[in-house]
Amino acid sequence: MKRTIFFSDGDHEPVTKIKVMADYCACTWDHEGAGFNLESIGVPSVLIAKFSEWESWYGMNLEDNNEFDPTAFDKRGKELAMELKKFVGNNVMVSYFSEATLEEVEIEVQKTEIDFTMLGQDFFRCYFGDKSDVSVTELAKILGSHAIRNWGKMFQAWVEMRKAPHAKRRGRVRVTPGTLAVWFERESNRRS
Repeated sequence: MKRTIFFSDGDHEPVTKIKVMADYCACTWDHEGAGFNLESIGVPSVLIAKFSEWESWYGMNLEDNNEFDPTAFDKRGKELAMELKKFVGNNVMVSYFSEATLEEVEIEVQKTEIDFTMLGQDFFRCYFGDKSDVSVTELAKILGSHAIRNWGKMFQAWVEMRKAPHAKRRGRVRVTPGTLAVWFERESNRRS
């Protein structure tokens, strides 16, 4: 789901870019290059504490360069940038400036593989318990009539083309956990 994140300082300009780069005064920078506090965009306090610890590491270790390990520091910084990217989502570009290479890289979160069969089974079990199949009308009570009307036409076409698992009872086509798995996967592919 896409969402827009705003600074809480009254400036209603959306956040479009965040650079993670350690410095003595800040470790996150906005699209204009100004340091800012992660609280201003609603970042959870646990993640803010991790950034504070990382920023302190930078400050303490730069005083004695012989002890500072830029590779370990970079590893932790990239992990934090990845956590931040997961929080802000796809509408905000997150980059990381490496102390080891002195290069800025964009952080991208890999898409998680979804087990649609398990998702279909879990959804079905959650709403319908131990039933093996349900009518389209029963599914409509969960999804709403508008959603089911559009989906119902597609479902009938899939059944006719033998692309969707289903059950029949008294001559009527019924929805199974496998039907939902196929539907979830198709919708996921259609929207990505």
